Amino acid sequence: MWQYTIIAFRRHEYWAIQTARKVPFFAIFVFATLAIWVIPALPILVLVSLPLGAENLWFAIPGAILNVLAGVVLMILVTPWYFRWAFICMGLMFRRGKMAQDKENELKETLMRLTHD
Repeated sequence: MWQYTIIAFRRHEYWAIQTARKVPFFAIFVFATLAIWVIPALPILVLVSLPLGAENLWFAIPGAILNVLAGVVLMILVTPWYFRWAFICMGLMFRRGKMAQDKENELKETLMRLTHD
């Protein structure tokens, strides 16, 4: 299941980079379509947030701590990916396509490796 999700996400990224290179002025909007991939993470986010609704304070406090830790870890994992895409989009908007070409080649190699394993 996760393998299919990863392949689908990489294919969406590949589509996004190709489309952004075709219409560089709208690259940031094409990048915004990748936000749909929050949906597969929703069950995990809901499970982490469940203890916050506890009426007993002894369950709510560890739940809040777990929520903060999960948020920090998520930010640490997502920030480099997000800013790389942001720099690629800005580069395309200013007619600099080197980072976009590198990302496209990287995605091509990743997709070949994932689909042929």
